[in-house]
Amino acid sequence: MPTIPALILTTLFLADPIVGVGAPAPDGAMVLFDGTNLDAWRSLDGSAPAWPVTDGILHVDRDAGDIVTRQEFADVRFHVEWRVPPGGVGQRAGNSGVKLMRRYEVQILECSPAPAVPARNGAGALYGVKAAAVNASRPAGEWQAYDIWFRAPTFRDGEKIAPAEMTVYWNGVPVHEDVTLAGPTGVSRKDEVARDGVLLQAHSSDTEEDVAFRNVWAVPLPPRPSKAADAGGFVDLFDGRTLAGWRQLGGGAVYTVEDDAIVGRTRPREPNSFLCTDADYGDFVLELEFMVDDKLNSGVQIRSQGRPEGGRTRVFGYQVEIDPSPRAWSAGIYDEGRRGWLKNLAENTPGRVAFRPRAWNRLRVEARGPRMRTFLNGIPAADLEDDMTPAGFIGLQVHGVGNRVDPLAVRWRRIRLRPLGSENRSE
Repeated sequence: MPTIPALILTTLFLADPIVGVGAPAPDGAMVLFDGTNLDAWRSLDGSAPAWPVTDGILHVDRDAGDIVTRQEFADVRFHVEWRVPPGGVGQRAGNSGVKLMRRYEVQILECSPAPAVPARNGAGALYGVKAAAVNASRPAGEWQAYDIWFRAPTFRDGEKIAPAEMTVYWNGVPVHEDVTLAGPTGVSRKDEVARDGVLLQAHSSDTEEDVAFRNVWAVPLPPRPSKAADAGGFVDLFDGRTLAGWRQLGGGAVYTVEDDAIVGRTRPREPNSFLCTDADYGDFVLELEFMVDDKLNSGVQIRSQGRPEGGRTRVFGYQVEIDPSPRAWSAGIYDEGRRGWLKNLAENTPGRVAFRPRAWNRLRVEARGPRMRTFLNGIPAADLEDDMTPAGFIGLQVHGVGNRVDPLAVRWRRIRLRPLGSENRSE
């Protein structure tokens, strides 16, 4: 999990949130409950579910049992909003759960805000496996939200070659990040091979009312890419301690090294700033992780160059976007200082919902000849063919923020590159 308390312990909500309570279903999402009917759900015996829907809210019926989506999901981004009633103690206080593939549960339970300490069987937990990193709960009776990125286990010839993984945001706060699940949680079904739907649990509680749900949607994600081609050949561009091998161009943003990461902070009235590699690269595979403040646009330059302009060096070239806004075009390709957008994510719903605010995101860039491909948290984002610039430096952008005085920050870490072919050269 991120180690910067200000980014973790403070719940921040965007005007049009991409996670948390009120997050709208993006274009292309499967709306599983919109407040009108349960057509997308079934009871475990296959019959129509008996849970009541009133005033746009879905209410658990303990006697009717669990319900599950008719659609089967493997890799998926899943959003659900839930409300626990007051009353009950411990596991009898508004108990329910969300089970991916009917096997991997994120617990729902009354968990008053701090000082209540998260537990492995408490709210936000991967049930029985791992407690939430922090208590992000709202009081009983208020709406809460889980945003879940789930990767199903993969098998080859009956042998598991990759385990299930889960990232969970609770009310907009990341509480689990890429947690590996050795097997199903709790008393869930143990067979991991068969695919299944997402289950909402009807659990007994000592409360007069039952748990309620609303705003449920999902975006199926492409299968995780194979890592077979990544064996060896990577070199670190950042040593984790110094800025050796890098130089600053453009504006006067502040770049430092903190907690094994490069941190770029804005300064008022400075133009776009770039921390650039001393070496140029043509064909390569680049991998790194980044985390960015909600209100700061940023990017990673590839095959980029500079030209004198107004007493500074103006950076231009391909930029892999870092975009925390509701538009969510992170990993799209923008031509900095030249033509503008070359490949955005307007038509790529899985790519847009792959971005994780206020947490570390994994970026991969493959540049081979005129073709450039990007991947965000393992999800294909942009695929572009363009031959204007065959080689150039790698650059880390801090975007200009006008007259804003309080600094915003973007962080990069684990920056490594695997050169491809002989066209790579040093300055």
